[in-house]
Amino acid sequence: MKKKHYTKFQIKDKVLRNELGRAHGMIILLVITLMAVLAISSNYTITLDPMLTFITILLLAVVGLLSLSVVATILMNRK
Repeated sequence: MKKKHYTKFQIKDKVLRNELGRAHGMIILLVITLMAVLAISSNYTITLDPMLTFITILLLAVVGLLSLSVVATILMNRK
């Protein structure tokens, strides 16, 4: 019976690997910023401050788009 050897998914292309690392860094920074905005909004009522609501929704959208782009890049370059 043959044993299956599972290897970690590796990206061979150096530029792609750097881009994914940069995207992960951006996602982490945006999540930290979003957490800071939400911490500030706990002192204020977020529904009464439309600018804070807009910033929060905008940050969530950017984090979601970056996450989707990372997943799409990995799936498209999978061989």
